[in-house]
Amino acid sequence: MTYASQSLQNDLDQLVIEYPQFKYADKDDEALIHNLLESSGMKLAENVELCYSRRPDLWASYEESRQKPYIFCEARTANSDNTCKYFYAVISESTHYFNGKEIQSYYTSDLRIDRKASREVIRDYRHFYGKLARRFPSDVLCFTAVMDENIRALKSLRSEKNPFFYNPMVPYLAQTVVILPTIGLNSTKRIGNYEIRPIEDENALNEFL
Repeated sequence: MTYASQSLQNDLDQLVIEYPQFKYADKDDEALIHNLLESSGMKLAENVELCYSRRPDLWASYEESRQKPYIFCEARTANSDNTCKYFYAVISESTHYFNGKEIQSYYTSDLRIDRKASREVIRDYRHFYGKLARRFPSDVLCFTAVMDENIRALKSLRSEKNPFFYNPMVPYLAQTVVILPTIGLNSTKRIGNYEIRPIEDENALNEFL
């Protein structure tokens, strides 16, 4: 059974009607979403904080990694024209190789809920996503990636309040190229569970990039 793009679009359209407090994000929401994403840093270790940015183009930042994103935020109301600054979430359509076979996949990412967001938003999106997850056929891979230090997200995914459940699949090691123009780094430094080391092999760097 194949869960076509149009099927996903139809299901999402129906859920947006059922949950009018959410809507597809548009260009008018982009600046507020950038601000929310960049203000939601996560402390990884002493003096190390991870912050994300998807500038200059929110949608293109997903598409460049072969994802077709469906981006949601809070719908605006008569009393507030910038509610999306407290919440946004992404479900991206893509393909991945699993056990040597290319399969259709859906990646849930960049869920950001500001601490100022209402409890109703958290509750309603949990049900919104739960209803969508139950519509995925068994041959569709739906996954997310969470860092060990993101205790808040892990706790949420394992909560018995959720109408869905995530099964751990595989641990992975993330590598990031960090450019430090004003800081000299001559040797490897370890901070908590993280290792920062100078690049010694330019060919290895090019292959990684």
